[in-house]
Amino acid sequence: MNLYKTIGWFFILFSSVYLPHPCQAQINGQKDENSQRNALKVFAEGGISHDYMKREIRFVNYVRDPRMADVYVLITSQSTGSGGTEYSITYQGQHTYEGINDTLIFIKNRTDTYEIYRRGLIKVIKQGLMRYVVTTPVINDLSISYRQSDKKLDPKFDKWKKWAFSVGFDVELDGEKYEKDWNFDVSLSARKVTEKWKFTSYFDYDYSENRYEVDDRTIKDIRRNLHASSRLAKKMGENWAIGINGHLNSNVRRNNKLSLNFAPEIEYNLFPYSEFSRKQFPIRIGFGFNHHDYYKVTIYNKTSEFVSDIHMSAASVIQGKWGNIINVLSGSFYLHDLRKNNFEWVNIFTFRLFKGFSTNALFVVNLIHDQLYLEKGGLTVEEVLLHRKELETSYNYYISFGFSYSFGSMFQNIVNPRFGY
Repeated sequence: MNLYKTIGWFFILFSSVYLPHPCQAQINGQKDENSQRNALKVFAEGGISHDYMKREIRFVNYVRDPRMADVYVLITSQSTGSGGTEYSITYQGQHTYEGINDTLIFIKNRTDTYEIYRRGLIKVIKQGLMRYVVTTPVINDLSISYRQSDKKLDPKFDKWKKWAFSVGFDVELDGEKYEKDWNFDVSLSARKVTEKWKFTSYFDYDYSENRYEVDDRTIKDIRRNLHASSRLAKKMGENWAIGINGHLNSNVRRNNKLSLNFAPEIEYNLFPYSEFSRKQFPIRIGFGFNHHDYYKVTIYNKTSEFVSDIHMSAASVIQGKWGNIINVLSGSFYLHDLRKNNFEWVNIFTFRLFKGFSTNALFVVNLIHDQLYLEKGGLTVEEVLLHRKELETSYNYYISFGFSYSFGSMFQNIVNPRFGY
């Protein structure tokens, strides 16, 4: 009997020490709930996995529509001279935070792993949110730490002199009973970017061989494609730039044994280049000198020729919390015959029309009247089916359209990784 009493008193004592009092638990729960309810409401897009962001930044509320947010976070990116990526994180205050805006920069190095990149980007995103979070009750639950770095780097030290290089090699093998394919690709690139100059160069060679067993005969398709390009550009102010562009190509499908192109160009941007990550409107015009050698005689009875062209393009890119619009209009025509021309229009847009509803569309239209390379004579059935030779056409197009509507809870803070990757 004494043993049971002892166990009973021990259980009561244990419960009073280790189990929270119901009233105290209710008070703490209400405190946490109120704190979370009054946390900063954020809508973020671009740049990083949103599930990862929700796991790593838990002191804000994530909402499903930018109009609900206290702060709209837009993450855009552009390539750096060393082959890395510069991320621009823009914070736009809304409602009670109207007019409180900021922009932070994060640089991803070319050699950074995916984990290093996303941890670094999350760190900068947190830093930018602090000026808003400090006005919310959540700030009482946050702590700030400082880690002094022992690194002492000389910013002027660069043994590569801003040059960056890349080498790639890929091999693919694929097969089944009646079909065998293999492909290898070699690529090289070099670039050097400074405040005033930009040089980029790229080389790619692709070889593919496909074999098909059909009706006791073998159909073999071998393709060799070569592409190399270089561009040298110089800054001429906040809106102007000049450059020289060169190409070398070889393409079986276009009857192109060897094509050489050299073109001086000039570019004017309606917006300063410093605003490139948010909005841009570059207008470019160039004068091209082209030499073509063909595998087979063309429909114009040419095996080689030298032609000149004028090409131009205009592009507008605008990104904002309402969506984004990308418009590119380009055209070219040969000087020896203005009827030999090519015009292309590309339009991409995403709009958030009202709360929860967004629409997106892609339009691509190409008017083609410059196929100087078309092979004379008819094509075999195999060449048509395998897309080995390009067919004569006067246009091509691609159109897609869609919309989405979301409704329900405005908060989207929970991440459940089950059955995910």
